[in-house]
Amino acid sequence: MKRSTLITVLMVMMWWLAVPCAHGEAPSPDSARMEIERNARIKDSLYNKTFGEAQVKYDVAMGNNLLQEENHEVSRSRIYIIIIGIMLLAVAVVLVVRQRRLIALQKQRLSEESRTLEELQLHGERQQQDGTGDNGAHELSEQDRQFLTKSLAVITEQIESNRVNVDELAAALAMSTSQFRRRLSAITGDTPQGYITKIRMQKARQLLDHVEPQTTILDIALACGYEDQGAFTRAFKRFYGVTPTDYLARNEEKGLKMR
Repeated sequence: MKRSTLITVLMVMMWWLAVPCAHGEAPSPDSARMEIERNARIKDSLYNKTFGEAQVKYDVAMGNNLLQEENHEVSRSRIYIIIIGIMLLAVAVVLVVRQRRLIALQKQRLSEESRTLEELQLHGERQQQDGTGDNGAHELSEQDRQFLTKSLAVITEQIESNRVNVDELAAALAMSTSQFRRRLSAITGDTPQGYITKIRMQKARQLLDHVEPQTTILDIALACGYEDQGAFTRAFKRFYGVTPTDYLARNEEKGLKMR
């Protein structure tokens, strides 16, 4: 019995020693740990590489989006600048055209006022000569000329705005109504209403002398501060002895004769 037991023990030991040889040497604990660490490093490397590639792709995509947005912003800014520039240019053109028109109207108005003032002065001189029998021309002082020039400018503005008023006229000249009446009468021999009528008639004659084909008598009446064509026609006939229509007909006849 002891011999057979011993044989059995020996066979078991031989089998135990033979198993590692058949399957390779059993890994030690250190080599297993190193293998695990190496696998972990490989895994981390693969993860970092994948994450890095994904990050690069994301950054590139975000960069493209930001670049596109910046391009859109630049394009919008350029469009706004162009629109603002066009608007400013249009405003500048309008202002220049308007300024030129105002200058032209002011020159025309000054020319008309000068002609009207000269005609009124000549008319006053003739009246004074007829009343006094003096054949010498009456010379106005510089103060009188300034007074008439200022009066004419204010009256012209009132006529253009169709609001002729003697009280406002006197106030514009820093005078009371009674002072204005006395001063005007002393220089021209006319009342304010009579003087205003003369200015209206002088303006009417100037307009009729340079009338456009499409202009009507009513247009001229309105330009002279009359709201009614009949009242304008009666005033014109009292002042010149002919109606506006007859005056135009005479001008046309003179024009044909000159041709």
